Amino acid sequence: MNDNSFSSQSIRTYRRKKNVGGLIVSILLIVILIAVAAVLTMAIAKIGPFAPDRPSVPSDSDTTETTDGSPNDTESPVGSSEPVADTEPPDSIEPPETNDPNEILYVSVNKEYKDTTVGDLLLIDKDHAYSFPDTSLYSLYDYKSTGSYKISSSKLVLRYDVILQFESMMDALAAATETVTTDEDGNEITVRFDDVQVAGAYRSFETQQANYNANPTQAAKPGCSDYHTGTTLYLNCYTDDGKTLELSLVSEASWLKQNAHKYGFIFRYPANKQKITGYNIPWQIRYVGVAHATYMYENNLCLEEYLELLAKDHAYLTNHLRMDCADGMTYEVFYVQGPEEGVLKLPIPANRDYLVSGDNLGGFIVTVTVGETPTSPSDTPETSEAIA
Repeated sequence: MNDNSFSSQSIRTYRRKKNVGGLIVSILLIVILIAVAAVLTMAIAKIGPFAPDRPSVPSDSDTTETTDGSPNDTESPVGSSEPVADTEPPDSIEPPETNDPNEILYVSVNKEYKDTTVGDLLLIDKDHAYSFPDTSLYSLYDYKSTGSYKISSSKLVLRYDVILQFESMMDALAAATETVTTDEDGNEITVRFDDVQVAGAYRSFETQQANYNANPTQAAKPGCSDYHTGTTLYLNCYTDDGKTLELSLVSEASWLKQNAHKYGFIFRYPANKQKITGYNIPWQIRYVGVAHATYMYENNLCLEEYLELLAKDHAYLTNHLRMDCADGMTYEVFYVQGPEEGVLKLPIPANRDYLVSGDNLGGFIVTVTVGETPTSPSDTPETSEAIA
């Protein structure tokens, strides 16, 4: 009987253990089912880990400028923490939606203070030195492709675009002064004025230092000369008999005074502006671009006066300067004060050609090519009556 009692007790204990094990498995199954249901619910509702990623907010410095001046959406350099200047031009300069093809749409590019020292409109004088940015210069002797002028030295160098504009101007001068005459044998020959000589061009800091040491009362201090830009030339007249004359003594040269602006050149130091510029050098010319040269010529302004006018009266948000030029194009020009530190969002047109120049005074000048100058009725040639 004792054996039977012991055997029955063992069976009951086993059954109790088996029931406990089944309960644990059931609980685990229930927990798994609940977890699966929760995951399915979040996936369907797109919450929790299944929520879609939120786009990052772009910073103001995400737009940089490529070498050609066009906007390029790239990230700012790692570690860049330059603040945006407080003097941003407009609250928003992103292009609005428009269907008007004539409307100029503006976007922005980042500019720093150092960028105000680069460009064609820099004021360079005793108080505003040239910063000597990287500039490609070319030998006037090697790239001279026309016989309409002379050069005094094979060492003269200029910017290539200035060489091209100067040659166009000299070709036009030669064509404008052409006359037909006869030689000793009675043969008809065409004579043209081609005696303009380039006697001065780019000067390095060292060259200007030597000039200043030799003549400190008249020469500009090194770093303070327009010749550093590679856009300035000094002209005189070199005749066939070997004489060098001032161009003012040659009647044909008056054409230059009346037409240089059409090719983008100004007379940098005219006699009647000496009180402003400090110099009287009638035949020193400088390339600034057709739009600016045209306005200065038509309004009798020197560079100092022109830059002051732009900064005072022609800001981006107020009043753009507009002019029709001899190259057949209409331009708009406006001024934007640059930042003393940090980065400025400079407005530039998204749908027009443009140029940006610093003024070496802390500001920017933007020149926009609006389009071709409209033809007035008086400029339209008469046509013959249509034939049916």
